[in-house]
Amino acid sequence: MDMNKDGGNIVLDETIDLNEMEDISFGTLSVEDWITIEHARSSFLSVFQNDNPLRFFVDMSDRDTALISWSQFTNKISLRFINYFRHMDEFENLNSDDRFILVKYNLLPLYPLMQCFNDKRIDDSCSSDDNGEAERLSEFFTFCDDSYGIRDIFFNSVLSLVEITEQDSTVLSLLTTISIFTPGLLMKEDEVTLKDALAVQRAQGHYTKLLWNY
Repeated sequence: MDMNKDGGNIVLDETIDLNEMEDISFGTLSVEDWITIEHARSSFLSVFQNDNPLRFFVDMSDRDTALISWSQFTNKISLRFINYFRHMDEFENLNSDDRFILVKYNLLPLYPLMQCFNDKRIDDSCSSDDNGEAERLSEFFTFCDDSYGIRDIFFNSVLSLVEITEQDSTVLSLLTTISIFTPGLLMKEDEVTLKDALAVQRAQGHYTKLLWNY
């Protein structure tokens, strides 16, 4: 393909074919890649952009009640993540045991991504402002004897993600997908070996490439 300048404008050779037009229009992403990216983004929004977003409503009557209430809250979040992943053919086509292993060991590190997407900076659990949401979360960590600064680590992770991703739903959807296909994300020594690690690696590589090119 030849490109010539005519009065400051780029003129394409009339012999250009459709494949070359695709390269010009989409750079390093094919039409199929854009369809996959849009599917991930729209699925992510359908699951996490809810009219009634999950709020940190945990019963703080006592420590045991708070832990049980927190467990119920995190179960709801986990179901949303699973619902999102089930939109992905690469996840659905995995060995059922491998799907279980990935969900079991990889969900916890994904919570900051969801919080990043929902972070509103006002009346939010990660906000430094005095509000009910932030106070409830702070109280919960107090109940849990947070002597290692876990609350601050979580908050800082969310704020860093907000700054890096600018809460772009496409970036967050691809990061979430890449993360679920990352064995050993939780760095647990007792993590079970995948039965078809190659299929998981291929899926991770595919979405990593999409995010990089995007």
